Amino acid sequence: QKALESAESDLKFNSHQDPIVFLGCTHYSFRAALFVEAFSDLGFPRVTLLDPVPASALSLAQDPFCSEGTDGIRIDFISPYRLPDVEQKTIETMLEQISPITAEAFRSGRVMPELVD
Repeated sequence: QKALESAESDLKFNSHQDPIVFLGCTHYSFRAALFVEAFSDLGFPRVTLLDPVPASALSLAQDPFCSEGTDGIRIDFISPYRLPDVEQKTIETMLEQISPITAEAFRSGRVMPELVD
């Protein structure tokens, strides 16, 4: 919500257009409805969400490597930096409600600073 409020003047400038919002972090997909609600609160009742997560999941599910002789897809969480404690707990709680397996992967995630180059 704070990010939207800081961009509110830019949104009002283009108020004749419905916003197109790219859900660029994987966990945003789990709360897409909150984005729609936040934009509605700012006066944009119609918003288009571009969410790459469903297409990525479908692609993985259809990949022969994932379906031939495996027990499914293994989930790992890897980040280039350690998340702040509040963010860590918030995301973990959200994931636990939707996918306990994903929440466990998130809890046991690894930090790999070398990913940022």
